[in-house]
Amino acid sequence: MPRFPIAGSADADVEAIRGRAVLVTGATGFIGKHLIQALVAAGAVVHGVARVLPARDRAHDGVVWHPGDVTDPLPLQEAVARAAPACVFHLAAYGTTPLQRDAGRMRATNLGGTENVWKAMAGRGARLVQTGTYAEYGLSSGQLSEDIECRPTTDYGRSLHDATSYSRSRAAATGREVVILRPFATYGPDDRPERLIPHVITTLLRGETVDATEGQQRRDYSFVSDQVAALFAAAARPLTETGRVYNVGSGEPIAVRSVVELVAAAMQAPLAQIRFGGVPSRASDAFDMFADISRARRELGFEPRVPLTEGIAQTVAWYRSAPA
Repeated sequence: MPRFPIAGSADADVEAIRGRAVLVTGATGFIGKHLIQALVAAGAVVHGVARVLPARDRAHDGVVWHPGDVTDPLPLQEAVARAAPACVFHLAAYGTTPLQRDAGRMRATNLGGTENVWKAMAGRGARLVQTGTYAEYGLSSGQLSEDIECRPTTDYGRSLHDATSYSRSRAAATGREVVILRPFATYGPDDRPERLIPHVITTLLRGETVDATEGQQRRDYSFVSDQVAALFAAAARPLTETGRVYNVGSGEPIAVRSVVELVAAAMQAPLAQIRFGGVPSRASDAFDMFADISRARRELGFEPRVPLTEGIAQTVAWYRSAPA
């Protein structure tokens, strides 16, 4: 199977992708649209698969779009055949926000979609870079390494962990180059408004009070450009073995309450606009969950570059200037 050239730095990762055909599922999702723009800027030949194609604008110039849903195998097979990619970035997922609760759709998209991606890639030499979720770890607490047992407790976590297990099994059986990334609490510009950071920003912009949990649990927040850099590295670096899983986060825990306070400070909003305890705590709020990123550092050369305060400032600036 063809490989990307060996790359020793972030610049080399970009150079390795330049001129190569790549295909992205979930291309209009939060991470997907940032990845698409970065791939175009890197000079890749970019193909995107989306259920609803985006309006033509400068942000999407240079992308060959393919209508389709990963739950439908035929359009996906046609997209892969047309793109002939050297790498497939499989980001499509359902259940990523509190509003996406249909368990049947989660399984059909997250596991069934992954099975369909494998079918579409059959007979083609391409690396698969797939994203999972830190929800695969379930209620494990503390600094989480990829070697701990995954015991997901949600439909979302279970369906994506089954997708991870499926791809690892197929990688071992076929020898296809497969890299699986587990993003931790990704945030940044143009995110879905129901997630924590954009929800706090947009609520404060409206001059309203933010209801939040007590927020004592610690999480790991990762700026979206760092996630994109990890995806580039996963596509470009030589692999120690196929089917390897890598945590991608900041590696630094912070209380959710502190994150909300940082957002308020970046917006120069009074803390009186935040009502901590206005939302009941959940069982998972008793646990700290943050990434051990030592494997990604060692094997992918991954290094988070955007501090939380800087990432929040960039995110706030985007929402201030974005259309309502």
